[in-house]
Amino acid sequence: MRTRRQAATTIASICLTLLCLPLDAVAQDREFTGQVDSVGAKVLVVDNRMGDEIRFVPAPGVTVEGRKRARWSDLEVGDTVTVFWKMVDEPRMAYRVRVLSKRRVEGGS
Repeated sequence: MRTRRQAATTIASICLTLLCLPLDAVAQDREFTGQVDSVGAKVLVVDNRMGDEIRFVPAPGVTVEGRKRARWSDLEVGDTVTVFWKMVDEPRMAYRVRVLSKRRVEGGS
């Protein structure tokens, strides 16, 4: 009987702690990797070439890293990127963009 009461108290404590956490602390972080289809000052469209195309807006303080890209404005169509975002955001906000490879040059020899 005492063990059940302790278990119930522990479970109740955990649930209460989770309810008190800010939403950002329990928000599900996501990653999406694909090729940049279009990019502008207010939107980035990434296509993973498996039928998924996602639009992202830059979060305040968004960071861009990798392949000589340091700012949102450095991103180019054709770049392969991983975008880090949170499931709870609407619209989807890009908090960090990692450039994995440079844009491919078409028709090159």
